[in-house]
Amino acid sequence: MNTSGSGGGVYVTGAGSSFIMTGGNIFGHNIYARMALGGGVYASTFTMTGGKIYGNSAVAYSSDSGSIAMGGGVYVSGTFTKTGDAIINGSNELIEAERNTVSWGRTTTSGAAVQNDTRSRETTAGAGVDLDSEIDGAEGGWEN
Repeated sequence: MNTSGSGGGVYVTGAGSSFIMTGGNIFGHNIYARMALGGGVYASTFTMTGGKIYGNSAVAYSSDSGSIAMGGGVYVSGTFTKTGDAIINGSNELIEAERNTVSWGRTTTSGAAVQNDTRSRETTAGAGVDLDSEIDGAEGGWEN
């Protein structure tokens, strides 16, 4: 279990940094912190065209008002796109171990699958479901 609070599987941040995922799996990473962001991936810029992110969690251990858990699968602070055959599981998966989840005491939580700024997606974004941080709402693939 990662107690740093961000990016249990992948952590990429800093001026000009980006993470590009074209295949493979990010699975089984858990972060446990007061500010838990991105159980599977935390990135400032992330482009995903293939692969699968599933079975990750962001857990806020504190129940105070400043505690937060966002992005059980992915948390992106800047630009994010998901296209092609890429899959990010959400809280609606039938097999519990394959869900990306967020949990907390009494905290603000969002984005079991993906959290990007004020946009989030709770349910699975499967192959053919594109997400784009430049487009708000359902047109960009977001649920909230």
